[in-house]
Amino acid sequence: MRTTLQIMVLWAFASMSAEAQWTDHFDGTLDTAWFGDRSHFTIDAAARLRLMSPTAGTSELWRRYKLMDSVVVTCTTYLEFSPSATNKLMIYLASSEPRTNADGQLRLEIGENGNLDTWRLYCTFNGKDSLLGGGAPGSLAVGPLSIRFSLKRQPPNLWTIYAGPEVADTPIVGTTFASDWPAGEEGSFFGIRCVYTETRKSAFAFDDVSATVDRTPPYISGHQIAGNETIAFRFDENVDSLLCNKTMRFLLDGKDVPVFAQWVSETVVQLTFGSAFVSGKRYTLDYKGIVDLSGNVSQPVLYKFRTGNGRTPQTAELLISEVMPDPSPPFMLPEAEYVEIHNRTPDFLNLSGCRFSDGSSWVVLPDSIIPPDAYAILCPGAAVAAFEKYGMTVGVDAFPALNNAGDVLELRDPRDRYIFQCSYSLADYGDAVMAEGGYALEWVFVEAPCIARGGFAPSRDPRRGTPGTANSWISVDRDTSGPQIDHVFALSEWEVALHFDELLDPDLVMHPESFRVDPGIGVAAVDFGDANNELRLLLHQPLEFGRWYVAGCDEVADCGGRVSRVTSESFAKPKVPVPGDLVWSEVLFNPWSYHFDFVEIHNRSAAPIAFKGLVLSNPMTGEASYPLNGQRVIAPGGYFALTSDPVDLASVYPACDLRNTAAEALPPIDDAGGTLVLSYADGQRLLTLDSFAFSSAWHHPWVGDPEGKSLEKINPALPSELPGSWQTALAGMGFATPGRSNSQNFAARGPGAGKPFSVQSGRVSPNGDGHEDSWILTFAAIETGWHASIDLFDLSGNGVCRIFSGLVAPLQWITWHGQGPQEQLLTPGNYIAVISLKHPSGRQSEYKEAVTLLR
Repeated sequence: MRTTLQIMVLWAFASMSAEAQWTDHFDGTLDTAWFGDRSHFTIDAAARLRLMSPTAGTSELWRRYKLMDSVVVTCTTYLEFSPSATNKLMIYLASSEPRTNADGQLRLEIGENGNLDTWRLYCTFNGKDSLLGGGAPGSLAVGPLSIRFSLKRQPPNLWTIYAGPEVADTPIVGTTFASDWPAGEEGSFFGIRCVYTETRKSAFAFDDVSATVDRTPPYISGHQIAGNETIAFRFDENVDSLLCNKTMRFLLDGKDVPVFAQWVSETVVQLTFGSAFVSGKRYTLDYKGIVDLSGNVSQPVLYKFRTGNGRTPQTAELLISEVMPDPSPPFMLPEAEYVEIHNRTPDFLNLSGCRFSDGSSWVVLPDSIIPPDAYAILCPGAAVAAFEKYGMTVGVDAFPALNNAGDVLELRDPRDRYIFQCSYSLADYGDAVMAEGGYALEWVFVEAPCIARGGFAPSRDPRRGTPGTANSWISVDRDTSGPQIDHVFALSEWEVALHFDELLDPDLVMHPESFRVDPGIGVAAVDFGDANNELRLLLHQPLEFGRWYVAGCDEVADCGGRVSRVTSESFAKPKVPVPGDLVWSEVLFNPWSYHFDFVEIHNRSAAPIAFKGLVLSNPMTGEASYPLNGQRVIAPGGYFALTSDPVDLASVYPACDLRNTAAEALPPIDDAGGTLVLSYADGQRLLTLDSFAFSSAWHHPWVGDPEGKSLEKINPALPSELPGSWQTALAGMGFATPGRSNSQNFAARGPGAGKPFSVQSGRVSPNGDGHEDSWILTFAAIETGWHASIDLFDLSGNGVCRIFSGLVAPLQWITWHGQGPQEQLLTPGNYIAVISLKHPSGRQSEYKEAVTLLR
């Protein structure tokens, strides 16, 4: 069945006018009230208004209506393609004039560059274009799509956007914001504008466009048990709580009037009755006289609901306390995957309708009651009998297969609200033998459930797991502080993502005025991003390229309710990289046993560069490319390390800067060396930014075993592919400096007087202390095509060894570590280096440099 993008735009103005206005179902000829590019549109066989333009271009249609109180403007739109910047739609919900640049306008746009297409609502007033709200980035990126969209105005000038799947009777939570226009009743125009290429000139269609009067009263869309005698009911729209504050408007089972009614928000009323609800009993709530802000009054309505045994778990009340992703080889436990959950509360919790995810699929949990402070084992139905002797066991249909290498695990309640989220990886074992299988991972921080990463450790129980009982690892450390902004990422010129170091309160009240982007950027709306520790800000004004900003917020709470009063972080809109902007800076390809490789990238440009679009690869392995996934930015002049497990990396290398380290999948690299390519993908081509082939022979000859030691580039300007550009990291810095400037860092010098090269120092002391460990010669000013030979002589004129022979290039560095022809350390003393240069044109020259070898 072909799916289409169907957008319903509902626009309601508060009043009680009964004027009818118009409706068009397009079941005949095009009404003469429509004007604009009429010849570009036709009524098709499905009784829809369809674009039928002869060529690529733009087409518009307009129709007048009166912008009075209680007007509802409706439009169903079909887009049979994936929206883009060249194939996009603008719906003018209200415009003071029938033209696209009218001053006084509310418009909906669908289609943009990149893969973050969504709907965006703009207000144009007093010459200023402001973004009022938008959908989830990427929600309309791939067509055909289906979405239900509505926009309702409530006095004085509050607007609520509703967006969700086009499914009947699906409750949708709206986002409310304010606008400066329109000021009152006035003439207005509804319009559509299609922008299209040759292949999309007939792919837009419209139906059921109308401007009518809003007569829909509010209704209850859901409920939640709030206590033994208290229940909260949610309405589908804002209501006038002052007119609806009487308990007599509600009646339970036809006889019980609530003893107390409290409107806890514009849409939620909390009713308290004189007796406790009976678990499992079906109830009926009769309500009437509920008035919305447009004056529509609900007539007597029945809402049926049922109270469950136990209550639904709330945020952080239910933990994923243990996971067995790889039960083979078995030891003393069943050879089956399982996940253990823990009830941290003094209440009975009901799993009915709750959902569990392994990051790729969701399963609904059965009706099961977990007692206070108890544990329950979730496992495949076929494994229930094997686990029942260990404790409470819940068989789950279609139990997801857990990835041995790692997953993101999540619990959500029946209303899709967050309960708990965690992730595990092979690094959590900290031991290669345990990582091979048969050991469970236990959640350590029972009293700190909001940490965003880490938290698991391998079971130290003799059975290699503790299913159904308390873990062998339990930390009593409590989380006493609120979340802090970890980093900020500009998703586009209109949208910014804030990433926190803790999981956030899912019921966080996100007032735009509590968030700021300085200098001078207003926040239009705030919502959660892809993860529970990410918030996305929609901005009133676009970000400027090359300018630094500070994003901050006041009183943000983590999933346990702990509040941070103020937190902020700087950011800038990133640039698109070109060759030379990003270079390889450090690589660890032979890590200590049971630990992980890392690579480091350095930003040589004067602007921030985003991870998005960057791709890593190792052509020598034949493996696929590895795109970077994180919403991170490399600052100008900054360094960023990439590894499988940043926490593990920091535990091995004290110099590691975790703020500049990200968890990313890396291409496989052999301990003896490999090839790394850094590229940028713009959607059409793959642009190589930097690449080099390296080996363990590039390490300092006196470093000994290279295991656990990184190679550092000694100057960012040097070509990555030359061995002389690299050196072993200093022992004094722990043999690696991930996420920060390198320990081996030498500034390039200009050429000597009359020489096409420079020498860093006339002395070499290869003792690994970081001072003059190498003799470094730089060809700072030389043409291409020159061949160089560098030979070492003692003071008697006897040849000792050849240091280098080959073609040289501008800025090429040659390093010598004091070794002789058999790689042995030469006798300390004074030597002469003879540099001979030859060019194919016949030119040649020779220079001599004194070298002192020290111990």
